[in-house]
Amino acid sequence: MRDADLRVLLMSLVPQTGDTHWLEPPYTPCRDVRLIADPSAGLPESVQSDLRARAIEVFSQSSSGPALTNPDDHLMIRMMSACLGEAVPPEYAPAMRDELGFADRDIHWSKPPEQSALAGRDVLIVGAGVNGIVLGAKLGQLGIRYTIVEKNRGVGGTWLENSYPGCGVDTPNHAYSLSFGRRYRWSRYFSLRDEIQDYLEGCATEFGVRSHIRFQTTVRSARWIESDSCWETELEGPGGNECFRSGFLVSAIGQFNQPRKPTIPAVNLFREKRFTVHIGHQS
Repeated sequence: MRDADLRVLLMSLVPQTGDTHWLEPPYTPCRDVRLIADPSAGLPESVQSDLRARAIEVFSQSSSGPALTNPDDHLMIRMMSACLGEAVPPEYAPAMRDELGFADRDIHWSKPPEQSALAGRDVLIVGAGVNGIVLGAKLGQLGIRYTIVEKNRGVGGTWLENSYPGCGVDTPNHAYSLSFGRRYRWSRYFSLRDEIQDYLEGCATEFGVRSHIRFQTTVRSARWIESDSCWETELEGPGGNECFRSGFLVSAIGQFNQPRKPTIPAVNLFREKRFTVHIGHQS
């Protein structure tokens, strides 16, 4: 708590207690336009001590969750303005509520369809990385049948394939935390590869995605059959080749999954060393 950013503490106390007096003086942070703002928020020492003590009391005793789980646009603007120390235009509220997960992004059936109406609407997803796992989870919530094909023996995509020393994220972990599902207790702000892979493994199990995955299976070709309004995809797996038909085909393989060697004319005449980087696994 001694090292906590006081702006973060203030913005946490408001929804936790339901009390908006934290947005008023003497707790109002000073405006700070630096890339990394002063964590003391420019508050006097006495106010800092009071705020930390109150935060310890609130968060150590609270067991019922926050008093406010969905602040409205008006309160959101008040919180943002207090946090930044300047007036925030009201049009920012919907976007921020959406980014924070207060607004429901999920698609819901107005009336759940009969299974017969979903016939021929199966989805084939290529890749069991982050995007494949998330899409599978959401399709499962809607009751839409789906299959994921994955060339590797497990989920995780790039985090499964790359395990060189020091492999990890260079952006904060919240960028790799899904807005739904159980909260994962990251051990550090910039996690290494093994922890991210563990998180994705847990997501695949929690969301019931794993049972829909065909591992060690690759796509050889895919074509749209106009007359039948479906995709015809040739798969190659442990059991041999298979022609798989689906109403939808989604590529979730990532942009930089496979190295691509340049096809520059007369490239073989270049006498110096040339290489394509693909790190993968190293000990």
